[in-house]
Amino acid sequence: MTFFNHIDSLFPYLKSIRKLKGYLTFDIEIPENWKIPKKFTIEGKVVEQQKSIEGMKIYSFVAEFSESEVDTTISNINSIVEFNKEIEQKELLFLNKVDELKKIFERQDLNKLQSLKFELNEFNLSIEDDEQQTDTDRVVTE
Repeated sequence: MTFFNHIDSLFPYLKSIRKLKGYLTFDIEIPENWKIPKKFTIEGKVVEQQKSIEGMKIYSFVAEFSESEVDTTISNINSIVEFNKEIEQKELLFLNKVDELKKIFERQDLNKLQSLKFELNEFNLSIEDDEQQTDTDRVVTE
């Protein structure tokens, strides 16, 4: 895979790539409400920057200068983006469904609505939150 292909998907969020001794640092700017799940970070290799634009946060993702470390870091950043975009899509879908349900409630009489049932098939739903946000106050160690 070419370098362009590696960073193409990061491009909208990529602020800079820096070389620090034997490391590469990917500075990523994302919306401040986005989460960074622990499963997509490596202990001590993600640092939140103090400077940011209103509504945005900048994180530095550090990788040792090796093919596997850089690939893993880029993959993790892409996973964070995908994770948060999915959350945004789910929130939009939820709002659309609430609006649909509101319209149903406005048009139907109370007796019909009292017999309203929701049936979900073919998958299990869980209301437990198994994602945890990282501690962004970590210090990068060499």
